[in-house]
Amino acid sequence: YLDAGENPPRGAIVAYTLAEAPAEPISLIFKNANGEEMRTLTSRTADDPVKAKELRAPARAGGNRFIWDLRRSPITKIEGADPIAEEALPGPFVPPGTYSVTLKIGEHEQSQSFNVLKPADVDTPQGDLEAQYDLAMRIHDQLDLTVKTINRMRDLRAQLDGLAKRTKERDGAAEVSSEATSLKERVLELEKQLEVPDLRSGWADRINNGIRLFEKLASLMNDVELGDYRPTDAAQEHFTDLKSRIDKVIADFDALVAGELAAFNAKAAEAKLPATIA
Repeated sequence: YLDAGENPPRGAIVAYTLAEAPAEPISLIFKNANGEEMRTLTSRTADDPVKAKELRAPARAGGNRFIWDLRRSPITKIEGADPIAEEALPGPFVPPGTYSVTLKIGEHEQSQSFNVLKPADVDTPQGDLEAQYDLAMRIHDQLDLTVKTINRMRDLRAQLDGLAKRTKERDGAAEVSSEATSLKERVLELEKQLEVPDLRSGWADRINNGIRLFEKLASLMNDVELGDYRPTDAAQEHFTDLKSRIDKVIADFDALVAGELAAFNAKAAEAKLPATIA
């Protein structure tokens, strides 16, 4: 449409000029009025493939423009090849208020403050929006802790599986191989309380296996941020319930690592086999 306009992008627009493309990565650091870091983004770096997949800050010679989507950093990405590991969940939106952005190149820094405003049609009190953000951040932090535990579980399962396969036919190591397999299944059962690994893409496998604690908590985040309003009492109570159930699974896993895995590693050491680490 030749006569149609274009809405401005949703977010904080940061414009900066570089005399030349810097030899080292640049950083854009966003903070709130209290100096708390909201998010840090860097220019693309070939030496860090994980960071290279994240939102990048441009670092071209001349004029550059970056749009911060007003979100906190995404949670840690689940490791694996199944659908749940395809991408990291985004962080929550920050509430209206005063913020600053700092452009950092080596030792040089330049900062500018700006305001995030409520939409004109939103009359929700600031305190209610901050309460929404506070709950969203508690959900975000719990999701991040859950993912880090899931990644520990997946890594430990892979180690135990590899050790079991390598020692299955080895003289004097059959018992260790069997225990490695048994311990791997114990870890898998704990992981299945948080999420079911290795499901196929699509809705069929998810319906057959049901929604687990991680997906329920991620869904609660969407509900809390659905509109510009204070979170309901039901949302607060639901978070408390999910957090207690997830913390129980994490505690059970930590106990397994401290107890059964430690005993298994001692037995593996007697058989001159490498230890497994979680």
